[in-house]
Amino acid sequence: LEQIGDDSKQALQQLQTQMEDYKEKARREVADAQRQAKDWASEAEKNSGGLSRLQDETQRLRHALQTSQAERDTARLDRELMAQRLQGLEQEAENRKRSQDDKIRQLKSLE
Repeated sequence: LEQIGDDSKQALQQLQTQMEDYKEKARREVADAQRQAKDWASEAEKNSGGLSRLQDETQRLRHALQTSQAERDTARLDRELMAQRLQGLEQEAENRKRSQDDKIRQLKSLE
């Protein structure tokens, strides 16, 4: 009976030691998991800031592109208007030259 009591105490002591070991292991694992979660949160925050900067830069570049396209379209229209005006002036000059040539011919025919 005394042997059974000693064996039980020894078994209980082993179980308590195992339980303490498991508690310590669980505490370390929880601490590691918390540390890893903190690292992930920090990394996510950094990435979020980087993403925000990239979104701002993308918006700025889109605006610059739209402005550039508008300026290009305006320049294209100005060039077309200038070409039309030049053509009109050339036509007007040609008409004046013909008119002058006609007047010169008429004067020569009157002489």
